[in-house]
Parts: sequence; structure tokens; C-alpha cells
Amino acid sequence: DAGNIRVFEATGLGSCLVTDRGKEMKDFFIADKEIVTYESPDEAIEKIKYLLEHEEERMAIAEAGQIRTLTDHTVANRCQKIHDVLEKLI
Repeated sequence: DAGNIRVFEATGLGSCLVTDRGKEMKDFFIADKEIVTYESPDEAIEKIKYLLEHEEERMAIAEAGQIRTLTDHTVANRCQKIHDVLEKLI
């Protein structure tokens, strides 16, 4: 599963997030472009080692994740989406 607050806090602060893939993660971010995902502990270790050796790529992923969060996943953005859904129902 995806979408816990940690995901949005980390990316919103500009960190390069490495997290488990989760069923819904693809609904929030582009894997390996805006966040880094893994399916197994071995894959996580491999990706972390790679990111530690490739600072520019790590920074680019962090920046892309921050942009996505601040564009699409803010409280104001979520409130607007809820408002739009409710408005259609009324």
C-alpha cells in the first residue's frame, strides 16, 4: 500500500525517498523518477548503493519527487479534490 504521510513528508522536504513499491505507489509517483521503489530487501540494498554512488541522479529524483508532492499532494490540493467530488454529488 502507499500514501502514508511519511512518503509525502520525505518528498516534500526534498529527500530522495527509497520505499517499498506498494500496490498504489504508482498512483502517486513515477517509480525511479520521483521516488525509488523496491520489492525485496536485496533490491533495496542494490538501489541504495547505486544512489550513494550517483549523487546527481539521486538529487534529480529528490527534486522531481519534491515538485510532484508540492504540485499534486498538498493539503490544499487534496481539499480541492474533495470539494470537487462533493460539488458534483450535490
